[in-house]
Amino acid sequence: MKILQSDIIKEFKENGRRHYTLECKNCGDKFTMRQDYVSIKKECICKKCSKIKSSATHGKSLLINKKRNRIYNIWSGIKSRCNSKSNTNYKYYGGRGITICDEWKNDFMAFYNWCLKNGYNEDLTIDREKNDGNYEPDNCRWSTKCTQSRNIRTIRSNNTTGFKGVIFRKDRKKYYSRIQVNYKTIAIGASNCAIDCAIMYNNYIDEHNLEHSKNIV
Repeated sequence: MKILQSDIIKEFKENGRRHYTLECKNCGDKFTMRQDYVSIKKECICKKCSKIKSSATHGKSLLINKKRNRIYNIWSGIKSRCNSKSNTNYKYYGGRGITICDEWKNDFMAFYNWCLKNGYNEDLTIDREKNDGNYEPDNCRWSTKCTQSRNIRTIRSNNTTGFKGVIFRKDRKKYYSRIQVNYKTIAIGASNCAIDCAIMYNNYIDEHNLEHSKNIV
């Protein structure tokens, strides 16, 4: 529905301020408003039309804000991993010389616009094509968690999954998460994706306050 300006049908003063009686061109509703408020509006200001417009745009605004907030959190996380020595994962990023390019580091909107033009989706995570490369447009992409897990540095030469505490059972075609505590092996869980098992491993460490080193996910 197109929102139209309202017609001024009467002008008067009240309490020393100029007021207008207006009639909405769109719905015919008549209402009174102060002149200084009317002058800063560029669209219909009658309550009936404003309510309709508000309900139509509210849902869209929520979706936009949700997307923007997630991308902002991703951007903040990248900067923290690369620049903040207090970040628990700094040693795997900034500590290894991985940086975020000046274009993104100094301008969130530059990163935001790149995301929208390069396949951003809520189900995907940002990934560096070259694992030793920086966070920059030519080296980043959006990928599934399982695709990203294949780009993680391996933990040991005989660890085919690339994650601590994660093994792949060929006979069952599944990944399994397990951990050793006091010389005992504890089964944590299973998944079709290695990174899910790596997250299970990390969560188990947190939940039981263990001193084991965690996976990079």
